[in-house]
Amino acid sequence: VFSSVREFGTFRKSDNPILRALLSDYTFSSITQINSGVPYTATVGADLNNDQNIFNDRAPGTVRNQFRVRTFWQSDLRITRLFRLGETMRLRLIVEGFNLTNRTNVLAPNINLYSGFTGPAAGPLTLTRPTGINQFALPRTFFSSREFQLAVKFDF
Repeated sequence: VFSSVREFGTFRKSDNPILRALLSDYTFSSITQINSGVPYTATVGADLNNDQNIFNDRAPGTVRNQFRVRTFWQSDLRITRLFRLGETMRLRLIVEGFNLTNRTNVLAPNINLYSGFTGPAAGPLTLTRPTGINQFALPRTFFSSREFQLAVKFDF
């Protein structure tokens, strides 16, 4: 995670009062998060070992942490403009952008390589591969797409 804040005070490189007022009191903040893909294990949506837990049984032929989610990359930026209103009051105009690169970041893939199905009258367990949007390794949860927001804060 990289985080930075750069604050620009009063602009003094010009004698023009309008230019000085326009270019004074800005703050630029950014946060960038990059991390390698998180490992995960292929599971079966059934209780193969009869321990009363259907969430911890590995798929046959796989090992623990065999698969990885793709790399996570996100950059956020905030620009704040401060207006001083007397000695004790301030008005801040804020523009924020999240996920500026608009990258699709997967938070959680479908880890079920097989779904367990028990036949009529608790018959033998059969394993089937999920299809469609429930397919193994497809994302279940995404991190949000690019977003912008505006804010106004009044301090007194």
